[in-house]
Amino acid sequence: MPALEISSAADLARIQAVAESRYSEARDSTNSDSWPPLVPFAANAVERIPEDLLPGPVGDMARAIAASTETPTEMAVMSGLGIVAASVAAKVRICPSPDYSEPRQLYVATALPSGNRKTAVINEMAGPLRDAEDRLIAKITPTRRRLQSERKTLEARIDKLRRKAAAAADPLALIREIAQYEAELPVVPAAPRLWTQDVTPERLGAMMAENGERMAVISDEGGIFDILAGRYSKNGAPNLDLFLQGHSGSPVRVDRGSREPVIVNAPALTLILTPQPHVLRSLSEQKAFRGRGLLARFLFMMPPSTVGRRTHNTVPVPAYTRDAYRRCVESLLNLPCAPENGPISLRFASAAILWWTEFRHAIEREMAEDGRLHDVLDWGSKLPGAVARIAAAIHCSLYAGRSLPPEIESATTEVAVKLGELMISHALAAFGTMQKPEKIEHAEKLLGWVLRNGKKEFSLREMFRAHQSRFGEMAAMTPVVLLLQGHGYIRPTVKEPKRGRPSDLYQVIQKRSTSAQLALTFSRS
Repeated sequence: MPALEISSAADLARIQAVAESRYSEARDSTNSDSWPPLVPFAANAVERIPEDLLPGPVGDMARAIAASTETPTEMAVMSGLGIVAASVAAKVRICPSPDYSEPRQLYVATALPSGNRKTAVINEMAGPLRDAEDRLIAKITPTRRRLQSERKTLEARIDKLRRKAAAAADPLALIREIAQYEAELPVVPAAPRLWTQDVTPERLGAMMAENGERMAVISDEGGIFDILAGRYSKNGAPNLDLFLQGHSGSPVRVDRGSREPVIVNAPALTLILTPQPHVLRSLSEQKAFRGRGLLARFLFMMPPSTVGRRTHNTVPVPAYTRDAYRRCVESLLNLPCAPENGPISLRFASAAILWWTEFRHAIEREMAEDGRLHDVLDWGSKLPGAVARIAAAIHCSLYAGRSLPPEIESATTEVAVKLGELMISHALAAFGTMQKPEKIEHAEKLLGWVLRNGKKEFSLREMFRAHQSRFGEMAAMTPVVLLLQGHGYIRPTVKEPKRGRPSDLYQVIQKRSTSAQLALTFSRS
């Protein structure tokens, strides 16, 4: 049975109609008035990204990948925008107004359970970036090997002279010779890197210093959050500074212990992650993540999983679509960096600034006490800037390989604004997931099972058999069943005893409002 999906708030009426068709109003002998009051679980419906929203080669590739892998469009779209951001990081800035500018980097996180082919999507979207890095490494490797060999030879000579100088009665001549060799030591360039995956903040800072102050962290998991939380820290304290400054482009100065200092004047860090939803829930345990603004920098996506609804009847990504996307990314990577002149400044065209300004004002109103974003002020305050960054990414992708116009068109800004509006529902769902107790998540899964199977009545043993892998033992599921009962979704019923061990039987509420709530819950599970 296909899952119900919510693409807008207006679809709730459709969901209710579908739910009512599954749940008859006819009741059995139980009196409906005896049901306890219903206390629904809070639910955040997410708005889906239209398949045709993102234009150009990045949008074409995202649509083709989503179709060929039968995965949510959101994952490919956000990964593609992240790859574009990584390709032009430190090269382009967006200036919505003369006194305000935003760097180009993005932090994107699309949360999906395992089994949703996240690795396949990430590999496809990041393929041009990975291949470009391989070519850079292959090109410089012979030079690096030659210089490393020369350096080792000179260092061996220097060591030998040091030993002689230490025993010499008059070492001045030897000291001058040592100084001459040291002056001739060749500098071995670092191996060029464009992206990494499993890296500590300390190593990441060094990599950025070695690679033009730019780097992308791309991962189909959420392990980077564990590292940030202090997995490799001696005192277990979170180390967030580089990730906070890498988003804003603020200077980084690290002088610790005996390590070489790390100096990055304008860090440009891009994060492209596809963690599992339970990883987001664990982020609530790290108060510093929210308190210091790390989570506010992420553009979250919480699309419904496609597992269980896939047909496996797909077509591969067309070669011309993949080639056009590859050329787009390679052209952006080849944009010259000119730190002496600063990054290229992009601005909104006169009609485009109206789109962005109106959106900025709308977000400001949403952060009022009665607005949707009042409980996520930290995230909402950064959304207009994120939309400006997205508009710049789309603009760069549309003109890849050509002269980059300094003005972003109205149509491009309109797409970015629409995407920003859609992100609000996903952000609310993401922060709701972070704050949601695990017991409520289990309860929502049980409600989804009730709806999928059209249950009007069930036994505890029947429910447990369907969820044994989740709970392990009946005793672990019992508190969740009691939670459903306490909220008025189910109630125990008494049946005539049968032979053998009796089952605890429960009835499922059949009221209209509950049917819609169950459908809503199932659409997100």
